[in-house]
Amino acid sequence: MIINIDHIAYSSLDIESDIKIFEANKYNLQFAEILPNLKIKEQYLSKYRSTHELALLTGQKGYNVEILNHGEVTESDGYIDLIDNENAMIYTDDIDSSINFWSYFGFKKNHADSMIFSSLFLKDQKYVIKFKRCEKLIRKLNDKGFNCIAFVTTDIEKDCKNLSELGYNTTEIQNLAVNKKNMKIAFVQRDTNEIVELIEVKR
Repeated sequence: MIINIDHIAYSSLDIESDIKIFEANKYNLQFAEILPNLKIKEQYLSKYRSTHELALLTGQKGYNVEILNHGEVTESDGYIDLIDNENAMIYTDDIDSSINFWSYFGFKKNHADSMIFSSLFLKDQKYVIKFKRCEKLIRKLNDKGFNCIAFVTTDIEKDCKNLSELGYNTTEIQNLAVNKKNMKIAFVQRDTNEIVELIEVKR
């Protein structure tokens, strides 16, 4: 079951510089480290390498930002624009298909062109996504800017099975320790469009 949004991923070639930019916009650095790169990400990267840099920043409210350096950033813009701490714009070739996709993760229609997610634990925390039509593109995890939203789930195996049965492209599940927390991680993609990360914290 999806219980929360963990972060939005941001592609970078200079993490230290980008940390300063986000800190100037009232984000706080939580940690930064170099980690093994999951093999399941290879299909979503224009160039794969065995390690990557990662930094997590939190704002006072809304989306956390995870900055990642995979060693290469594509010329394509990511499918997400972060309008402000709580509002994001999703660029999609098919708004109706996107609405169905994001509904699985707990977003509910708010208006004709927007959806809202409410955290099970933080009752005053709201996340909003709006939609804007664009041409069909092949999305990557190292597209320029914001390119993935990560969700926390209590049962990653069940969610991956459900999403695969719904016809979405779902990876295998791999283990990774991030900031001394052991996690199970998988990725889901709608056609060649939006990419979502699923995270289950192992207990």
